[in-house]
Amino acid sequence: MKLKTLALSTTLIMAAIGTAYALQSGEAETELSNYQGTYTCHPEAIYDPNSIEGVQEIVKDALMRGKKVMTGNRKFASQIDAACAGDGQVQLTLKNMDKIVHFDANNRRITVEAGMRFNDLNDFLRGQGYAINMVTELAIFTVGGMLGSGTHGSTLEKPSNMLADYVTQIKIVDGEGNVRVLSGDLLDAARVNLGVLGVVVEVTLAIEEAFKVKAEVTGYREVDPNGWTHKLIP
Repeated sequence: MKLKTLALSTTLIMAAIGTAYALQSGEAETELSNYQGTYTCHPEAIYDPNSIEGVQEIVKDALMRGKKVMTGNRKFASQIDAACAGDGQVQLTLKNMDKIVHFDANNRRITVEAGMRFNDLNDFLRGQGYAINMVTELAIFTVGGMLGSGTHGSTLEKPSNMLADYVTQIKIVDGEGNVRVLSGDLLDAARVNLGVLGVVVEVTLAIEEAFKVKAEVTGYREVDPNGWTHKLIP
């Protein structure tokens, strides 16, 4: 009996060491900054999971060790350090989770992994004859990042200028490593989540038939007494 107990204990210890090694050895980088270079974070490690199960593993390991987890790209699009987990904490990116999960033309819905960039989503939808009912100046943001920060465009005609308002369902990995699917009132609380409700891993969005956007810019040039040319736009 003692021999069996010892063998079982050794197996569990080796499994734990294997898990820790897999997490710790996956990414050697320990620094990320915003795109302007005004904020730099020094997390314990940066992980790039490629599945929901991978995200769960990272979150559960961090919880066990009392670490904070935050999602943010290595050049995160923020003028502040909101995407930083903090020095010595756990940072993850969703750069490997950027795929189309499900496309439903009949019900006009599309589900994507949260790491998909908005321009890639638009490229796919354009080929299908559909679009998201908003336009943003910079389309390189990830869908998850746009929801975390409340990214918006501008409109005088569309129902809303925020991507968050076209979300019909969100799948997250919560702070305990559990997968939760949010809809209804819970969805309303998580549309703009600031990254504090868990790791958004999948998003379902309402789409519509493709449309064109036209912009008109008028102005004139003026040369001042010093010879400088100014382009004035009323």
